Amino acid sequence: MPSAVAAASAAGGALPAGLACDKINDLEAARRLMNAWNAALNAHDVARLESLYAPRVSFYGRDFSRDQVIAAKRKALAASPAFKQRLSDIQIAAGDSGASATFDKVSGAKPVRGSLVVACADGAVYTITAESDAPSDALAQNHEDCEAAMHAVAFSLPEVTKAMTYATDEAPFGGLSYPTEGKHYSAALGYHHEDHFEAAFFLDWAHGVFTINQGDVKVPPAGIARVKAACPK
Repeated sequence: MPSAVAAASAAGGALPAGLACDKINDLEAARRLMNAWNAALNAHDVARLESLYAPRVSFYGRDFSRDQVIAAKRKALAASPAFKQRLSDIQIAAGDSGASATFDKVSGAKPVRGSLVVACADGAVYTITAESDAPSDALAQNHEDCEAAMHAVAFSLPEVTKAMTYATDEAPFGGLSYPTEGKHYSAALGYHHEDHFEAAFFLDWAHGVFTINQGDVKVPPAGIARVKAACPK
């Protein structure tokens, strides 16, 4: 496994000065990285931002690579060329692995509670391993998983509710989930006979598209949106 030094160099960003794991503690690292992160955002310095993140980052509830984080930051900064933010009510705390910095960030009319988590990477330097805010955390706590959303939407459709009326005690209506393949989720709805499963509908999420029976069962826009919000992109 390449060291954090090599990874940061490969990413094209200079390592943050003074963030060596053997030079400072977790709390000081969190404070310095928070300040460096805020300064880089206010300067719209994407290269500097790139040097601050770990190779993998929990980014507003989603698992991102550093390249994905930087692409999202670059797009957001390009869309808001006048962007500036102020941090206040800063709290630094130790965690199970590394430390966290929480703060109010103000870039518009209303402050939002934000957070960063930092940790020592490969015994080399501290980097940001998580970035989030209060609205994203609240959404994640109520987040459906992909299969649950697929099933809920399917069971709301008239074709499926009609099929359920044909169920019997010997062949109750239910579901069957297939092994997940990367970001591909698939399941079936049908009748559970004693010696076999009789599929009536196939549910599929792949490449950002949700279909039932290869798309011949029409799913309303609200159902599509629900599945898209729950399933990995």
